[in-house]
Amino acid sequence: MVCGCGNTFQTRSTKPGGRIVVEVCSQCHPFYTGKQKILKVGADKAVSTGK
Repeated sequence: MVCGCGNTFQTRSTKPGGRIVVEVCSQCHPFYTGKQKILKVGADKAVSTGK
């Protein structure tokens, strides 16, 4: 498998040909890297801005 960040790793896949491309992996996903950002959306955002 090849990630968008350039990291490569092996899995046991049934896909012939062998190359699978993924967008994120444990090396670049914010949950695993500790670089999470909390986003305020919807009602929470309206309440915090006073609207």
